[in-house]
Amino acid sequence: MVRRCLLLVAFSWLGLSVATASAHTEIKNMFEKEYSHLKVTCNACHVQGKGKEVRNEFGEAIHSKVADQEFSKKFKDIKDKEEKKKFMEETILPAIKKSVAEVVEKESNAAGEKWADLVKNATLPGVTPKKD
Repeated sequence: MVRRCLLLVAFSWLGLSVATASAHTEIKNMFEKEYSHLKVTCNACHVQGKGKEVRNEFGEAIHSKVADQEFSKKFKDIKDKEEKKKFMEETILPAIKKSVAEVVEKESNAAGEKWADLVKNATLPGVTPKKD
């Protein structure tokens, strides 16, 4: 069950209220590729038990950097499967990757903990260290 809910970093990890699970999987995979020591679930960016439009503090920090681009609306408006894939790969993922990097590298949570430390130590909600 947790596997199916995998991040999404993002995101919809990041406010992509995207209708397809494949979009969420793409964002989760992007996050795990960037931070290869982590296993990521939806709860890295979303509040467990709430709808995907409800983000936690980390998800909100990331979403705030891409919200004005209205990815969710644009993605939903695309009907062609190949066009959706192209939009995801060429537009959404690079923007989210940049947003995640900015948040992790430069920002802290409300408690003053650096996101970089939480990611490095796998203490961010919704992530666990990968077992080798």
